[in-house]
Amino acid sequence: MPLFDSHCHLQDERLLPHLDDTMRRATEAGVTGFMCCGTREQDWPLLPDLARRFPRVRLSFGLHPWYSGNRSNTWLDTLESTLTAHPAAIGEIGLDHALDKATFANQETVFLAQIHLAGKLGLPVSIHCRRAYGRLMELLDEKGWPDSGFMIHSYSGPAELVEPLIRRGAFLSFSGAITYARNVRVREALAAVPLEHLLIETDSPDLTPYHPEEGPPRTARGQPVNEPGNLPMIQMIVAELKGLSPEKIAERTWKNATTLWNQLLGLSRTI
Repeated sequence: MPLFDSHCHLQDERLLPHLDDTMRRATEAGVTGFMCCGTREQDWPLLPDLARRFPRVRLSFGLHPWYSGNRSNTWLDTLESTLTAHPAAIGEIGLDHALDKATFANQETVFLAQIHLAGKLGLPVSIHCRRAYGRLMELLDEKGWPDSGFMIHSYSGPAELVEPLIRRGAFLSFSGAITYARNVRVREALAAVPLEHLLIETDSPDLTPYHPEEGPPRTARGQPVNEPGNLPMIQMIVAELKGLSPEKIAERTWKNATTLWNQLLGLSRTI
């Protein structure tokens, strides 16, 4: 069964110079679908070329909360024109309360502008949320949840929020964080997610998974590295924790990816 990496950043400077080899390893590992997410104005122009070079790459453009304070005056117009020029989703966008509290109001302004744009264009959304789940729920209950579909990427919230999020239409995606046994909270959340709402991702080049015998993958220089080819490590742990076969996890998460993005991005099970 093919695997779909529901959230990665192939345009990142840690991957881009070596992307031919990176994508070859991913294909060898069975990863044949990729959602590549832009995070700031400076990297949006890089994404269309990646989709041309690698036809199995799908695109998502957004302004990440980390970069919301550095946006130009025309960022929203640029984002809308980019989204209308290319088949794409919106993301990575969201809220991050691990940052300075002084940035919170600005984050919300940027986030809600992009949620509004998603509604205007009828596009699904990839949401980043860190230490801000309560505020995320408040904001979107008031302003409206994306009605064209959305995922919470690298879910790190508590198990008790899984059902309320799913009731509001969420898919929940799990990253390399799930491979660390000490990450009890994330593992408890995974247990609460119905298969029909489950996605898996690498968030490469970040959130490197951990192999129970070998530790994290390493580069020649001895540093942790993450890339889409590591997705089977996440698939295996998710399967183990769910008490299912790896094949079942591959089949279900692929189907969920097509449910979220199929109409927009033309996915099929034989991508």
